[in-house]
Amino acid sequence: MFAKAGPVFGRTSAKPNTSQTMAATAATDTIGEISGGTLSEEERLCAFIGPNADRYLNLKFSPQKWGFKKICWTAFLFPMAWLFYRKLYIEGIAILLIPIAIVILFPQLSNANFAISGVIAMMGTTYYLGRAEMKIKAISAVGLSAQEEEVLLRKAGGVSRVGAGFAMLIYAVAIAAALMPLLAGAQP
Repeated sequence: MFAKAGPVFGRTSAKPNTSQTMAATAATDTIGEISGGTLSEEERLCAFIGPNADRYLNLKFSPQKWGFKKICWTAFLFPMAWLFYRKLYIEGIAILLIPIAIVILFPQLSNANFAISGVIAMMGTTYYLGRAEMKIKAISAVGLSAQEEEVLLRKAGGVSRVGAGFAMLIYAVAIAAALMPLLAGAQP
């Protein structure tokens, strides 16, 4: 189930292969049964993160702190949609409101949205992993069985396609609102 990895941060660790983890999970219904009743840190993260867990785990256990691999291009192009997809709703709403407030307060900084997107692209995955670890720690502290903990982690984490769709709808409305004056002025 786990491929042996070399020393990471001065320790030897097993890196999970999510496809193998998911196949093994399907075969036994829970990750906890695979590991003998308790969930490892990697299994907790896999359960919480959901899709693309391999990418996040590779970033977490990578000795490289910054670099091209850590940039989240989806977060750069659609920051609010990425945040909503990863169930970071408060942050997503902030990303909607902060540029509006900046334009109202400082009209000369109308390109602030581009800078905000860049910051989210560079720091988004690290921030998401930090938030995930905080939530995982809180859930683990409750003292549930491995199966109950896994169910709660999957429910608390994962992704929200509906949230991402809602954010994309907001983008579409904003684009339509921006284009309306141009289209209205072009008609005779």
